[in-house]
Amino acid sequence: MKVLNVKSSFEISENHQLSEDSCEYLYYHAGSVKILKSGEFTFSIMGCRERFVNVTGCKSLENVDVAVNQFKKISKINITQNLKINSISFKLCLDIEEIKLIHIKATHCDIFNIKTFPRFTGICFKHKKLRIAGNFFPQSKKIVCMGAKSLDEMYMFVKDLKKIGFTTFD
Repeated sequence: MKVLNVKSSFEISENHQLSEDSCEYLYYHAGSVKILKSGEFTFSIMGCRERFVNVTGCKSLENVDVAVNQFKKISKINITQNLKINSISFKLCLDIEEIKLIHIKATHCDIFNIKTFPRFTGICFKHKKLRIAGNFFPQSKKIVCMGAKSLDEMYMFVKDLKKIGFTTFD
């Protein structure tokens, strides 16, 4: 499994010291949201008092700490609180016999809602209990998944794909 992006959020309790004139980073307004781009990370600063921060661009869970520390350094904020993972996107290579895939698409599945669309080459697998969905592309044998809140949820999703006939390889 390869993590593609970890979207997380945190709160700040003091005013940041960001400037639209900085040469070190890009800082601008997009409607009521303020955007800070620094390196691979994008921070969205929201709320009437600018206390809520979303961050994207993290390629691993460990990278989230790097992003938060980078935000603190740039914005001259000492304390952040309520850090949480909102969503993890990931991909992996899967294989399945074509006959099994045809059967899965044609019958009711207890674990996943399965959808296909006429102009989309992927097959959508939305887990019925976890809030994770994945688009499987049979030709490349890759599935791109989004919505996981933890590594445990990622592994559970893959385990349930294996229950219906998929095998993993990387």
